[in-house]
Amino acid sequence: MSLCQPFSGDRTTDERQATKDVKTIQLLNTLYTASQWMEVLEMESVALKLATQYSVQKPALAALICTILGETHLVTNGFAKAIVLDERGLELYEGNGDIRGQMITLYRLGSCHRSLGNYKKAIVRFKNVRKIYVNYTASPVRKPLGEDFMEVVLASLGKCYTNVGQNHKAIETHKRCRKLAEARKDSGRLAVAKSCENLGQAYSETGQFNTALDLFQQANLIAKEENCHGLPDEQVQMRNIGHVGIMQFALGRYRVAILQFELAMQQAVSIGSKQDQGFYCTNLGCCYSKAGDHAKAIALQEQSLQIFNALKDRTRLGQVHSHLATCLEASGEYGLAIKAHLETRTVPKEVGNQAGESVILGALGSCHTALGNYSQAIACHQEQFSIAKEMSEDVVGVMGSCYLETAWSENINLHLEVVKALLDLGVSTWSGARHKLHDATANNSVTEKLQAAKIHPHQQAYPPDTGMYCTVAACLLEALDLAKTQGYFFEGEHAQLYL
Repeated sequence: MSLCQPFSGDRTTDERQATKDVKTIQLLNTLYTASQWMEVLEMESVALKLATQYSVQKPALAALICTILGETHLVTNGFAKAIVLDERGLELYEGNGDIRGQMITLYRLGSCHRSLGNYKKAIVRFKNVRKIYVNYTASPVRKPLGEDFMEVVLASLGKCYTNVGQNHKAIETHKRCRKLAEARKDSGRLAVAKSCENLGQAYSETGQFNTALDLFQQANLIAKEENCHGLPDEQVQMRNIGHVGIMQFALGRYRVAILQFELAMQQAVSIGSKQDQGFYCTNLGCCYSKAGDHAKAIALQEQSLQIFNALKDRTRLGQVHSHLATCLEASGEYGLAIKAHLETRTVPKEVGNQAGESVILGALGSCHTALGNYSQAIACHQEQFSIAKEMSEDVVGVMGSCYLETAWSENINLHLEVVKALLDLGVSTWSGARHKLHDATANNSVTEKLQAAKIHPHQQAYPPDTGMYCTVAACLLEALDLAKTQGYFFEGEHAQLYL
């Protein structure tokens, strides 16, 4: 459909320019529809001038341009630029009273913030979509919106709740999403499978691995069904086979996990997904590392690097470098691990992902600690603490890792710093501090506590316990006990901390 009517007869210079502008916008839209992202970006400067030019006279057209450019930057991992463009587009949609445009733009903003690790901002955006959706459904005249739109929004919101450790909210949100999908009967069956998958991931975060396993198996069974609404779905089958592998990994059943990941790898090869092949190479490498076969683990991580390098996927390359570093650490090659972690750090710095950078700094600190480079380790963790404080994320955990990675050096002043950090957060008693830290592992059995202690809020979709997460709760609890024995607490269960 033409964006505006063509001119006819004698034309002024303004009319000729207007016609030229229309053709430019039509070309931009055509390239965007065809997913020709690089070509769209080549037109960005011209398109932005047109968006400014039409922002008053034709705000809907200006908003469309911002949407096209914002979506293109999102797809090409230019999240910061996408946010700027979508904020501009949102203002235009709000001024024009376009509720549908507002919802789609808010959802994309939430996705950008989540990709950058700004989970709290993402949650606000996704909740805003849910809030104005009521107005959209009440409108007698509204533009079409996908029937599964709110399910997609709720799924993203639930994942963000998981990212910030609000697992019960995540579970409730995914249950609500599943209920919406179930109401669509046959057309919603695939969405039910995906909701079961998301629920399984949320339950796994609370340590309820058997419940998670059941949900992943349900998702896999649904994905094998046959109907005219997208089933069977080999991709969903493959993912849930992989999720079962991750649960087996979390339970310490590394050989069983290897069998699951090998099945998932076969599926990835069958559907021709190089990206998933790289993903399962990474997970297999983590399993073999835990099983003690370090040479095979490192070889698999290097194979994964080759795959993602060929795909030019910078984000995945960074993640695999991190897993390679963990495998090198496990084999005792701390110097090479540090080099791999430094390679990893370039990726989150490029895209402005502070959450990812914080995780890597923690891992670097661990490597320096293992080599006895305590001053360098503390410097890494202090930088990690600064980032976490700026993001208002998990300050207790990061501060704990900052000093407790070096707790084995018998320097009680390090424990004293932990006490200071807890005081800053309003924890004034030894028992209160233990209670606060114990919350992190309250839902897990004794054998799972150490695993659950690695509770960094920016967990990726890779097996846990791979060196990317700080041993927060366990280290802090030990330090508090040591600090008490050294006289940094009055005697008595409920005595005040003092310095």
